[in-house]
Amino acid sequence: MPLPGNLAMKRRSLRTHRVPQTIDIIQPRRAVLRYWFSLCLCACFLLAESTPALSQVPGRWQGTAEVNGKPLLILFDISSPETGVFSATMDVPAQGAKGLPCDEVKSQGDSLFITIKMIGGRYLGRFNADRSATTGTLRQGNFTTALDLKRTGDALALNRPQTPKPPFPYASEDVEYDNPDKTVHLGATLTLPAGAGPFPAAILISGSGAQDRNSTLFGHKPFWVIADYLTRRGIAVLRVDDRNVGQSTGPAQGTSADFAQDVITSLEFLKNRKDIDPKKIGLIGHSEGGMLAPMVAVERPKDVAFIVSLAGPGEKITDLMVQQNVATLKSMKVSDPIAEGYGTMMGAMIGAASTEPDTASAYQKATTAFYAWRATVHPNVAAMLTGVADSSGVGKYIRTVVNSLRKPWERYFYAYDPTDNLTRLTCPVLALNGGKDIQVLAGPNLAGWETTLKKAGNKHVTVQELPGLNHLFQHCTTCTVAEYGELTETFDPEVLKLMTDWITAVVLP
Repeated sequence: MPLPGNLAMKRRSLRTHRVPQTIDIIQPRRAVLRYWFSLCLCACFLLAESTPALSQVPGRWQGTAEVNGKPLLILFDISSPETGVFSATMDVPAQGAKGLPCDEVKSQGDSLFITIKMIGGRYLGRFNADRSATTGTLRQGNFTTALDLKRTGDALALNRPQTPKPPFPYASEDVEYDNPDKTVHLGATLTLPAGAGPFPAAILISGSGAQDRNSTLFGHKPFWVIADYLTRRGIAVLRVDDRNVGQSTGPAQGTSADFAQDVITSLEFLKNRKDIDPKKIGLIGHSEGGMLAPMVAVERPKDVAFIVSLAGPGEKITDLMVQQNVATLKSMKVSDPIAEGYGTMMGAMIGAASTEPDTASAYQKATTAFYAWRATVHPNVAAMLTGVADSSGVGKYIRTVVNSLRKPWERYFYAYDPTDNLTRLTCPVLALNGGKDIQVLAGPNLAGWETTLKKAGNKHVTVQELPGLNHLFQHCTTCTVAEYGELTETFDPEVLKLMTDWITAVVLP
């Protein structure tokens, strides 16, 4: 989940409104529980056009962009295509970002195009005569910077030992289906255990920002890892491309409520399969996906057999975002008083931007909050955290933050209180959080799940904090967002076992 802030780059926005000064070259479009560091932990895939020139595209490409007056090294690793489709990742070493997945690559004539939908970014370059370098620009929204790339060698392979490899002892079926009014088309993969059905099943729900069915990030494919583990142990799994990713299409603009309806569409698809037990279908949601799961279960209580929340929010989103910002700053060695003061300021700005009826009043309240905070810190600190060096930059900063938070998805998300639906949940719930998660802090978040559910009378609740794990359920060392791509572990095997044992006990008593 990102925060709002001054911009040079971006997240995918659950946005961690910003701890700027790291980079700022691209700012994500949709806020997301995933946290987008100053660079943008975005997920993208490179689609290739079939043309002879593409044989010269695979490899490691690097260049230096100028951001905030400073050089920033950016690298792309483009791998050889299989069946005409490229895979690629992006590194920004100065930010500790490694193996960020990318979206679309096209080589047409003497031009190279790379699109990164999740951050609203695009690279446009022109090859030199021997196609060993490009001259171009990297754009995101109104921000543009020159970026010339040189091919420096072969693409670097990421070490991801948990990515499933054939042969598989189960069936895998690529499926497609539509919502009732045909405005949303979903592409997915259904894995079915060996033997005779009908089988219990789980639908995987991704966090904020458009992601593919494997929830690919930094070369990790956690949803594929989860699906493989569960299916080998008797549980069918449906993992789905989000709207406008992979084989899925639909209106680009939507709120969490709209995405919950996409989950219901997937639920209906499974209910109509003869090889799936309609009374034993559950939901596994990560981050924002852990927020959508209760929304669906409350609307369709007879159709959801269980919920597994993987760092899904259990408290007011505004509170969660303040905690995230404070924890993120502290992880960057910012002092406690400064981090907490910044968090308070951002909480006030988020509240004003997402709840005020008109933009003018939102600007006014956000400006008041900003100046109140700025008066408590040294000007250099304010500049470091917001990019605002003097009063002349305040107006632009406020407009950037407020406007980014008044879009439909953001307004719905930041105003949402998960406890409203948790009080109405009747199905069994397993709520998990990594103890080192700095995006969704385990202590207050799990307390929200446990207190609310038990107060509502739900007797089938298991809440557990998992020591040493980050937001992606990886064992971590520094446990910062920048470390995600450096870790070879995709998803803790012990958590896979914990989920599987719990689900089995619920659906196969």
